[in-house]
Amino acid sequence: MQMKWIEMGAALVVAAAGFAAASAQAQGEAQTPQQAVASRQGSYREIGAAMKGLSDQFRGGNPASMMVTRYAEQLRDYGADQLRQTWFPAHTGLGQGLQTQAKPEIWSKPADFDAYRTAFARESAALAAVAKTGNMAQTQAQYMKLGKVCASCHEGFRAKDKS
Repeated sequence: MQMKWIEMGAALVVAAAGFAAASAQAQGEAQTPQQAVASRQGSYREIGAAMKGLSDQFRGGNPASMMVTRYAEQLRDYGADQLRQTWFPAHTGLGQGLQTQAKPEIWSKPADFDAYRTAFARESAALAAVAKTGNMAQTQAQYMKLGKVCASCHEGFRAKDKS
């Protein structure tokens, strides 16, 4: 039980840090390209951590409803946030002298990229809604659907990690 509280506390700290960075961006503070990349990478690390948290919950065979709901809510919040925020300002992609995996297609095919961002927001909101019902089978199915959206977007808009 203590480990679950530690995991939840860690997840909340990560979420708070991400929202603080997003809040600064939302308040219109000018960001350098390096700051914009760092902010977006921090948000995506938190999305990845929530996705991993859900994966771990489902893999264990006895998911804790409270944890599943919390991770799903984090994903829902980031899904909405990435639609409101400018996570990808101009000149923050590959070839700009920055450490990023953001492919130029993000800017050359904005309608396609926006379709994935919208799908992520929609599917993460659906995940949070079904998680609240406590039906873990339906929640896991929705989690898999969201994962497919992520994977598809990565294929077209994220360069492979070379590290």
